[in-house]
Amino acid sequence: MKILGKNRCKYETKMVLLVHTNISEGDLGMIRQQLLNTMEVKGYTYNHISKQINCSEGIIHKFLTSNESIRFDIVLSLVKFLDPEKEIELLREYCQSITKPSHILVALEYMAINHQFDSAREIVERSKSFKNQDVKEATEVYSVFLDWKQGFISALDMYLAIEDLKINKSEFKVFLKIMEMYYFYIEKNFRATDSICLLLSKKINEIEGSNLFQYYKARFLQIKSHVELRYKMDIEKSREICSEIISLNISNSFLGFAYNSIALSYMDESLEKMNLYKNKAIEYFKIVGEQNVKGIASRFDKINAIKKNKINQIFICDEKDYLDVYINGIIKGDKERILESFTRFVNDGDYFLAKIPEQKLIEHYSSNRLIEAIKKAN
Repeated sequence: MKILGKNRCKYETKMVLLVHTNISEGDLGMIRQQLLNTMEVKGYTYNHISKQINCSEGIIHKFLTSNESIRFDIVLSLVKFLDPEKEIELLREYCQSITKPSHILVALEYMAINHQFDSAREIVERSKSFKNQDVKEATEVYSVFLDWKQGFISALDMYLAIEDLKINKSEFKVFLKIMEMYYFYIEKNFRATDSICLLLSKKINEIEGSNLFQYYKARFLQIKSHVELRYKMDIEKSREICSEIISLNISNSFLGFAYNSIALSYMDESLEKMNLYKNKAIEYFKIVGEQNVKGIASRFDKINAIKKNKINQIFICDEKDYLDVYINGIIKGDKERILESFTRFVNDGDYFLAKIPEQKLIEHYSSNRLIEAIKKAN
C-alpha cells in the first residue's frame, strides 16, 4: 500500500537535486576545523579529551587530522564535549556527508530524534541509490516516518503504511513497532499502547549491541513513562523511567518529554514542583522546535486553574479535549458534562487525569457506584 501526501511530490522534486551532489566523506572539513579551533582556544590536549569522552587519543587524532571516519557516537561525544552549543549545526553538516552504511543508519536516527526532519529527508533521498540492504530498508522505514512527522500523511496513514513494509533487519522491526506504539499513543488508546510496550520491552533488549539501541530505547521509554503514569498510575515507576531517559541524554526532545512526564506526576502532590518541571520541559521543547509547545503549556495552565479553583469563566471549549469538557461542566454547573469528561478519560485508559473529574463527581453523587461501574466497564 503506497500512501503519498498531497505536498510530498513538490518536496521530492526539490530533493532530487540534492541526491546528485555526490558529497564524499573526505569533505568533512568544517566540523574538524571547528573542533580543532575550539581545542586551541580552550587549551585542550588530546590526552585530556580522551579521558573526558572515554576514547583513545589515536582515534580522536585520526578523525581530526585526516579524512578517515570513526563511529558516529564518538563524533557526537567529541562535539558535545568541545562545542555543545553548535552540536546540531556541526552534526547536521557531518551527517549529510557520511557514506559508510553503518554510520548512515545512526546519522538518520540522530537527525530524526532532534527534529531535523529536512536533514533526515536529505539523507534518505541521498541513500536511495545505495545497494546496501540495511540502508535500503532504512530509507523505506524512515520515508514513512518522515512523511508522518512532516505532515504529508496522517498518523493512521502511517500506521497502515508500515503494515506493508517487508523488513528483515531486527533494528528496523523494532522501530516499526515503536511507530505502531506512537500511533496508539496519539490516538489516546493507552490500553493498546501498554500492550505494545510489553512486547517492546523484550524486543528492545534483543538489539542491545546495535548502534541504534540507545536511540530506540529512549523512544520506547518516553512513551512507557506516560503509560506507567496515566494508565497504570504508578507514579514512582514513571519517574524512575524519566530519570533513565534524562541519564541517557540522547536529545533535547527526549529530555523535554521526560520533564513533561515528571511535571504531570506532581499534579496532586505539589503544583510548585509541577510548574518547575513543566518549565524545564517547555525549555527543551522550544530548543527542538516542538510543534505542540503551546498545547503542552496550555494543559498545565488548565490544571493549575482547576487545582487553584481559578477557572476563567470566558472559555471556549474544545470538545476533543477532555479537560475542556470538564472545565465547561464546572462553569455551567453541569454534572453530566463532568461525568462525560470522566467517562472519556476512562474509556481511553487515562486513569491518572480521570482523577480530576472523579474528585468532583464524588462531591456531586452520594454514592460511588456510578463511578466504579464506569471503571469496571472499561
